[in-house]
Amino acid sequence: MALSDLMREVKSLSSDELEALYLFVQDQREYRRLVEQEPEAADRHPASLDMDDLKQIFAELRDGFSEHDLEELDWAMNVEVIKPPAEDA
Repeated sequence: MALSDLMREVKSLSSDELEALYLFVQDQREYRRLVEQEPEAADRHPASLDMDDLKQIFAELRDGFSEHDLEELDWAMNVEVIKPPAEDA
């Protein structure tokens, strides 16, 4: 898949899918940094997923949920805001 194809696919992702992709990319960046510093770490990292695999995983996660269910789930995950403890000055 060409980079332009990948970018086009990213534009079609939902907010949740985009967040999961962001976390995946962060993981990949950290992995590459780690391998640069410690090459033997490559053996300890799980294999990467391609975009089709990622789309299939998201489809399976959404299966059985109505749009209303997904909206409620999104609301529930965002309703509570946890503030960091105040630092002593």
